[in-house]
Amino acid sequence: MKAHERLKTAIDFLQKADPNLRHRHIMQRVHYASPQYLSDMLRGEKNLSERFLDRLESEFFVSKQWIKTGKGVMMKHTNVVSGIISNNTLPVKDRDKAIKVLVQIIARHEAKLTERPFDDCLAEILKQIEF
Repeated sequence: MKAHERLKTAIDFLQKADPNLRHRHIMQRVHYASPQYLSDMLRGEKNLSERFLDRLESEFFVSKQWIKTGKGVMMKHTNVVSGIISNNTLPVKDRDKAIKVLVQIIARHEAKLTERPFDDCLAEILKQIEF
């Protein structure tokens, strides 16, 4: 799989977590003006810049290393759950309580997080939370 294909996988994952997340929203959050630039990168027509990948990792917790090389995990799991919640992409009424519950669940499943792809583990963890 090429870097632009891994980027597409990551963007698809983010859009599953938040169906209202559009290319323009992603580009605004990583401080780029044009959603077309993201579309071009996803098609492999534009190179993935270091600046874009750094900002994507910082804002959405998508691993820059994974996009570039395919090594490691797609989502940087140390911050992804709290990031998703704090960015209001989950309909949780009591966010502080949800974060505490997620931390407890992650602690119980820590071994699984290193053995399986993180997105599979995240889906399993989110199923255990009452919204």
